[in-house]
Amino acid sequence: MPRYVLRWLSPLAVLLLWELVGRSGLVNPGILPPLSSALADLGHLVANGELPRAMAVSLYRILSGFAIATVVGVALGASMARSPLCEAILDPLVELLRPISPLAILPLAILWFGFYDASKIFIIALSASFPIILNTYAGVRGIEPSLVRAAQSLGANRWEISATIILPSSLPQIFTGLRLAWGVSLIVMVAAEMVGSSNGIGYLVLEASTDLPQRAGLRRHHRHRPLRLSDGSRIPAAEALAPALAGMRRMKDWWGAKTLFRAKCRALRHGSTPLREKTTSMH
Repeated sequence: MPRYVLRWLSPLAVLLLWELVGRSGLVNPGILPPLSSALADLGHLVANGELPRAMAVSLYRILSGFAIATVVGVALGASMARSPLCEAILDPLVELLRPISPLAILPLAILWFGFYDASKIFIIALSASFPIILNTYAGVRGIEPSLVRAAQSLGANRWEISATIILPSSLPQIFTGLRLAWGVSLIVMVAAEMVGSSNGIGYLVLEASTDLPQRAGLRRHHRHRPLRLSDGSRIPAAEALAPALAGMRRMKDWWGAKTLFRAKCRALRHGSTPLREKTTSMH
């Protein structure tokens, strides 16, 4: 059997198992619908234009962030590998920021850039740059020094050495870093859009999950179950969650006011009549 046929066997087997499990009734169809139903819903999202619009927004964000990460990552990685001074200056910063989760920096990005594309692009570029930096550094460091010395003995300058020896020899490691960075970019993009966006694939997923309990027929008795504290006492769940729910309501009100303000600003910029708010007279 040809190898390319074998590579398709496992994905097809998973899809077939998905359809069979969804049709068998062993799993709630609201939680795991059959593959045919999922494809029908996918066609509906494509037909009404909702999915293409979300994909266009997300594609712009991920391509912009990935392009910035590629340029910055390759430049920093090559500079750190070729220059001991650059390595001494930049390596502590890279090792300090690399372990930090991108989602932990997302609130700061929203504070700096707002709920616009810039905050998502910043997070994507930051998270994707580290695999590129490390792999580029390893690729440039792995070049045989004899090749560089031979080029220097033949009169090649620094730019010629970089273009003919360093870059071609380190391309396998660079492409490995790009491959890893692309996967990181996808994950961070969806997570960032779910937290601080009103469009995109991540927001579409979050919006679709709101009606999951109704479609799945799940009951929400857990809201009324008491919560056990560390001292053994019990309090109603609604009372325990009241501060968090109040904070979420304040956040929702603030976001609605900000959206209305942005709509007014756009209307004024385009020269159209600004939105009018309904006011009630007070007596």
